[in-house]
Amino acid sequence: MSPTWDYETTAGTIRDQIRARARGFDYVTGSGNLDLPGSSNWYVSDIALVPAPAAKGAGALLPSDTLLVVEATSESNAEPDRVVKRRRYAEYGAQLCLLVDRQERGPVRRVV
Repeated sequence: MSPTWDYETTAGTIRDQIRARARGFDYVTGSGNLDLPGSSNWYVSDIALVPAPAAKGAGALLPSDTLLVVEATSESNAEPDRVVKRRRYAEYGAQLCLLVDRQERGPVRRVV
């Protein structure tokens, strides 16, 4: 299912906020493949912040190669983003994962 314009607006706003600072530290932002070795799964994050040298020529990176992984929920993927992806990113060494929950607009919850 293609992303909605509302979703793209949210992701674009986050990318814009991160991109300028990332370049100053020799990081790049993107939404490339994140491999989960030993698993039949791989994910395409909504946004990942990775060191520029690691991204150069890389087909896929490991979650442990990222400084930040961002997932923004949509109606079609909210539960996998909230539960499965969050746990898998942690299992594979992502340093920080930000979940932008666009459906749950209540108070901020700490998720481990």
